[in-house]
Amino acid sequence: MAEKVVVIILLLVIIVGGIFLFNAVSKNPEKTAGVINNSDKSSVSTTTTQTTCTNKAGFASNCINSIPVLSLNNPVVSDNTITVTASVSMSGINTIYTIGYYWSQAQNQWIRFTLTGSAYPGTNGSTWLTNATSKQLLIPTSAAINNVIYVATWDYVYQNNWVGPSCIGSTGNCWRLVSITVPSQPPPTGNGSLSVPLTVKETAGVGSSGYPVSVIVPLPYGSYQNTGAFRVMNSAGATVPAQFEVLNRWWSKDNSIRHVAVHFQPTVGAFTGPSTGMASYTLKDNGGNIPPTNPVTLADNGNTITLDNGILRMTVNRSPFKITLPTGQLAAIFDGAGPLAGQVQRSFDRTDVTVSIEESGPMRAVIRADAPTLYYSASNQTHGWAIRLYVYAGKSFIKVDYQLQNSAKTKTYSAPLYFKSLTLQLPVNAPTVPAQVHADMVTGDFSGKPQGALKAGPVSAFIRNFWQMWPNGLSVDGNGLLRVEFWPAWSAQFYQGQLTPLGLYWLDDMQQTYKETLLDFGSPSANVMSAMAKTFQYPPVVTLPVSWYADTKATLDLGGIIPVRTRITTSDVRLPTYDPSNYDTKSDSSYRFGWNRFIMLDESRRFRSCVGGGWPDSASSFIATENPVDYFTWQDVAVGELNMRPQWIAHYKHATDWSLIQPSENPYCGETSWRKFDRANNPDKLDSPYLPGSGRNAAARDDEHGWFYYIEEAYWASGNPWIKDWYEFVGEFRKVRLNNLDPFPDESSRAVGHSINHAVQAYRITGDPAIPPMIHSYLQNYIVPGIYPTGARASVNNPDQEAVFQMGYLSRAIADYIEELKTPDSVAMNILAGFVGWNMNNANFGYYMDVTKSTTKGTSDGTSGTMADPQVWYAMKTGQQEPIAHVNAYIDRGIPAGGGSLPYADLKNWKGDFHGRLTVFARNNT
Repeated sequence: MAEKVVVIILLLVIIVGGIFLFNAVSKNPEKTAGVINNSDKSSVSTTTTQTTCTNKAGFASNCINSIPVLSLNNPVVSDNTITVTASVSMSGINTIYTIGYYWSQAQNQWIRFTLTGSAYPGTNGSTWLTNATSKQLLIPTSAAINNVIYVATWDYVYQNNWVGPSCIGSTGNCWRLVSITVPSQPPPTGNGSLSVPLTVKETAGVGSSGYPVSVIVPLPYGSYQNTGAFRVMNSAGATVPAQFEVLNRWWSKDNSIRHVAVHFQPTVGAFTGPSTGMASYTLKDNGGNIPPTNPVTLADNGNTITLDNGILRMTVNRSPFKITLPTGQLAAIFDGAGPLAGQVQRSFDRTDVTVSIEESGPMRAVIRADAPTLYYSASNQTHGWAIRLYVYAGKSFIKVDYQLQNSAKTKTYSAPLYFKSLTLQLPVNAPTVPAQVHADMVTGDFSGKPQGALKAGPVSAFIRNFWQMWPNGLSVDGNGLLRVEFWPAWSAQFYQGQLTPLGLYWLDDMQQTYKETLLDFGSPSANVMSAMAKTFQYPPVVTLPVSWYADTKATLDLGGIIPVRTRITTSDVRLPTYDPSNYDTKSDSSYRFGWNRFIMLDESRRFRSCVGGGWPDSASSFIATENPVDYFTWQDVAVGELNMRPQWIAHYKHATDWSLIQPSENPYCGETSWRKFDRANNPDKLDSPYLPGSGRNAAARDDEHGWFYYIEEAYWASGNPWIKDWYEFVGEFRKVRLNNLDPFPDESSRAVGHSINHAVQAYRITGDPAIPPMIHSYLQNYIVPGIYPTGARASVNNPDQEAVFQMGYLSRAIADYIEELKTPDSVAMNILAGFVGWNMNNANFGYYMDVTKSTTKGTSDGTSGTMADPQVWYAMKTGQQEPIAHVNAYIDRGIPAGGGSLPYADLKNWKGDFHGRLTVFARNNT
């Protein structure tokens, strides 16, 4: 109760004293923690410093002992918003109230946001946080007063001394107030020369008139700092409404845009055969973008977010959390099982929900909300969840993605999450006739089975991957209650070739799985519903010419080099098909359907990752073929990896959570998840065991088979925000490797290479500035000391042994890291020079051999194709030709000629494979 009184007092003081605060800050510029002073809003400094910090009387102080407490980091301004991280960082014991505020001039009020961090001991995380806290804010530039935005936070305790309400207006040690300067709207970048063909390819065979689509367009380094000049033109030369969102930037270089997501609503005919169902559009940079007829508008009054497109309205309340759709309030009902039997948890009835506005534009707006998994014991746990809500310009439907999470960070070890069902429920506010449609076990194919669509009075509901990710169901009762049954009570989990006799479901610890639904409030006809169901399952895909990827060099690793300029096939394949073996429910290694099986790559490593053979896959076949089938295939595969494997802890932060969780990716083979390694006392890494008749869905990958490259590549094709969520965790998790904190690290070169490259992938997506210097330090401190005078390192248990295939993975990671830097890292380049030199002088693409002897000469081995592309990359960077000639000798003849093996991988042709992009490029250009 005391904290509620404090908040009320605080709010009164804020409202009454707001103008005083602004005046105080304006007169005391030394209190500004982060200032953007570049004339171009998107070209900003990524560091914020405060050279002068003086304690001030009153309640506008941001200093403790002349040290700034609150700061605004990594500001990025684009078009109408500023993205900035508000960080509270202090040593010792420091309790911060979870709620912060920024002032909105447009709304004439303080807008509340929620900080995230660790709960203060003895409290719950919804009231106070301790020490380091942060929150990424997306603030409209219209919130500024004279181009300045103000952000405030509120203390409770500092170093065990209470500084609550009594400090208002006196000591100044409870308020933290900082400001950030927002420049006037800059002129848009772009000179009118951009002309990127966007080919819309219909896939469902029903045509599409205005269905929302997105395409991710790579942009050349240094070309665009903002999206103000972009527009989309149709084949008649007319501008069509579009929205542009920056997906990532050239973070360590000039912060220019690297990939932009383009959202628009094209018209395209039905696909009936090759070269049909296509429409041409063009991305231009000569300005003139136009709004849609019924744009999405978003109003945020601090507690309620309202979205309206003239067709429908949706509101999201922050506290108490509530989602209100046109016919009523959306609910998510979790019916517990096993240790939670009899417990019904309403997902949205939480006081610790975080709500964020991810996108706010005329074509679409996206709201994300989540609440963490809370685990204390098998019978005392609350499921975690996340939801995304999409509203589109002029559309009567809302897309809803719901993710069920079992990823607690409240204890070192957690347990399986058992449940009977999980459904989304919505009153349709009209008389209804009971109806239902089910998708149960797939044992043949999908032909002749019901579509994932149901009419419920004025609402039509659809589920994507209805049969593919069975079980799913849609139902409406006689009282007008619509149920979207993501995990229906009438089915159960597929386990060991059958529906489990337990009659329930479970998520592994560290597993998070999401499903998608579409709710249409426009009362479509039966024919329209059928077409909508098909389009929702397989929407139109927008393709770019492979030459554009080759020219921009922005998307793929190793500098983005692509060896072809025209698509590698003349085929026109729109939809995936499935081999009969995929339907074999008795085969754990081939059955590909069901929510806990669709459609995981590398099934042979599902439960035991250390299966011999193979190499990483690549989603770049979509770039090479320009075929929608490759788009759908690799999106499914990427989501399969994220949905099924226990490799995720939501909200995990290395700085605050490592000491408790101590995640570990090793030792090699047999580990169940990435939680703390303790084989002697807890080999299963569980706080509570599986129930008899149930067991693990999948195991986490170890570093030697950390083949996540295709997931990043899939992201650059779709911009799927769930993939970005995962990489935010990955960037934090990989700091265990980069800080050498794992008690039993896998030191093989491939394990080191895969984990470093995984961190580089996370950096490209999230832009976390801490990652590159950590990689540099890791290379300097843990790789350099292990290198022999020959230039190689030993990476296996056999004394002084190395294989070129191992070295190839580490070489690729180092080269990829260097590519992200504005200035090459000399330490990294020297390591790579040593590796290439040892391969050329001694190993000759050989298998395991002694790295200590400079006189040893190897014989090429088929596995060593992993080193070919990195060696070509090194040659291209240094201008040397000998490394390329060495690679060509291996590809054409083996080394020695006629005596060594040729590479197993095809390094003479590139078809969107993981290997061969640079070798083929070098062979075609020398």
